[in-house]
Amino acid sequence: MGKILFILSFSFMLFADVLKAGITPNYAPYEFIENGELKGFDVDVVNEIAKRMNVDVKYIYMDFDALIPALKAKKIDFIASIMKKTAKREKSVLFSENVKDSINAVLYLGASVENTLNTNCTDKVNALIGAELSSVQYDYFKDLKRNVKAFNDINLGILALKNNKIDFLALDKHSALRFIEKHKELGIFCEYIDASVQGYVSDTNNKELIEKINIALKSMKEDGTLERLIIKWGIKI
Repeated sequence: MGKILFILSFSFMLFADVLKAGITPNYAPYEFIENGELKGFDVDVVNEIAKRMNVDVKYIYMDFDALIPALKAKKIDFIASIMKKTAKREKSVLFSENVKDSINAVLYLGASVENTLNTNCTDKVNALIGAELSSVQYDYFKDLKRNVKAFNDINLGILALKNNKIDFLALDKHSALRFIEKHKELGIFCEYIDASVQGYVSDTNNKELIEKINIALKSMKEDGTLERLIIKWGIKI
C-alpha cells in the first residue's frame, strides 16, 4: 500500500525553503480532509512550526505504514502525522520533543460484551482486535499475544467492526470519540494511557531539522500556542 494519493502545498512566504511532510489524513481530529481542505491538530501545529522556521510545507498524503519507509527513502523530509516514540522506531528515526500526552481506547459494537476484554484492556483473550498497521496500538496487542488484524486505513477497521468482522478496534481515544460521533452504535469498551512521547519525526541523518522543530515547539509551549491548539481540537487529557 502506501501510495501517494496527492500533494497539497501550504505556503507561508514566497521563495522560502520547502519541506516535504508525510501525513495520513484519515485520523480526525489530528489530520483529516473536510470539504477538500486538510485540517486537524497536526496540520495547525506543523503549519505554525513552519511559520516560525520561515519555510513552506508541502504535504504528501500516504498510508500510515508508508510514512517511515518514505522518510528513509528521502521521499519526504519529516513526518507530520504525530507519532509515538518506541524503541523500535528510535532505531531508524529521530523524534521531536513531546507534543501531547497519549491515551488509547478500544472500540466495540453494541451495548454488551461477554467473555472478551475487561475494562483495563490487559487480560489475554481470544477476541480479534483490529488496529492500524504499524501503529503502537497494533504493537501493543501483538506484544500481549492477542489475535490482531491490521488495517492500512483506520476507516476500514471501523467498517470491519460494524460488520462483525472483528470484535474490537484499538486506536487513539480522541480519534475513537470522533468515530463514535458518526457511528452511534459504537462505544468505548476500555481505555489505557501510555507513557510514550508523541512527536514529529525526521530521519536520523537530519538532526538539524529536528532541532529546529524543537525550537519552534518550545516557543509554542512558552507562549501558549500549543496549549490553545490542544484545547481547540479537544485532545486535552
